Amino acid sequence: MVAKADHERTPPYVPAGPRDWRLTLLLALAALTAAGTAAGGAPVNQVALPPVVTAPAEASVPADATCPVLIAPPAAAEPAIAQAPATPAFGPVNSDQPNEIVVSGDVLARKQDPLRAINAQSFAVVNKVDDLFVGPIAKGYRHIVPEPARDGLHNALSNLTEPVVFVNDLLQLHPVRAGKTLLRFVINSTIGLGGLFDVAKKKPFHIQHHNNGFADTLGYYGVKPGPFLYLPLIGPTTVRDMFGRVIDLAMLPTLVGVPFNKPEFSIPQSALKSLDDRITFDARQTYFREQTSDPYASERIYYLQIRANEIAGLHGSHPELSERFGSAPIAPVIPRSCVLAPPPRP
Repeated sequence: MVAKADHERTPPYVPAGPRDWRLTLLLALAALTAAGTAAGGAPVNQVALPPVVTAPAEASVPADATCPVLIAPPAAAEPAIAQAPATPAFGPVNSDQPNEIVVSGDVLARKQDPLRAINAQSFAVVNKVDDLFVGPIAKGYRHIVPEPARDGLHNALSNLTEPVVFVNDLLQLHPVRAGKTLLRFVINSTIGLGGLFDVAKKKPFHIQHHNNGFADTLGYYGVKPGPFLYLPLIGPTTVRDMFGRVIDLAMLPTLVGVPFNKPEFSIPQSALKSLDDRITFDARQTYFREQTSDPYASERIYYLQIRANEIAGLHGSHPELSERFGSAPIAPVIPRSCVLAPPPRP
């Protein structure tokens, strides 16, 4: 299992880049234009499911469990992920090794990722740029800036997302959760000195941050994810999540205005957020690169499963998901006895 980040935090579920919503909108339009002309890429026959998991502390794995044991939504919650026309998205396959986890299904891969050829190229370019520039800068930031200062910046950036979370809590008809989100924002913005200190999560308040956005609201009301996309500056996403992200990023600049619509505010915020996210996801990214036979396909599978679980958690369709909503990404719970499948032979 991958080591946790150097300090506890509630990261977003997608590696996020610069927060200029206009640039994000242009990227989304370019990706959708490519979808109309590009042919689907080669399918993935067998990809090892990466055990990069953050499971609820109270969740337990039976001693006699078979691989994999999943905290996953019911089939009806996210059909594009939980169901496949031919082969299941997740599940053990016939193998000489009983503890082998393999994700298989040509039909499923084509359905979820019709732009695989373009996405895989984008993935390769993004990782090359990360190796040359982003990764070294992020590691230098981590080495130079003391952890308490990094924690304070992380808390402040997270506090700026609370208005978006509040609006979407209301749109999803969760008034109690929305009230807690609003109270958390007020406490941290005042007592917490603009969000530098996460006072709300401690005694006597005990109000934890949870992620929510317009993409989640769309999923809550049944909008399917659509094709998978891997975009520069954004990372893994889907058409639904990309659309929701544009609305999220435009909300404060549009409704509040100054200072959120000023470059002197948005550019430093974007840079700090990118560094913060890169540090948070460093261990996971290293795992995908070094421990999986197909890093791109493994990250796609991981992302789609996480998103399916999050949408299911909004409906409370699984006890662990509803109780732990927002405190951490909920991913498959995999027994320690399970091992990665070897790369498929040609």
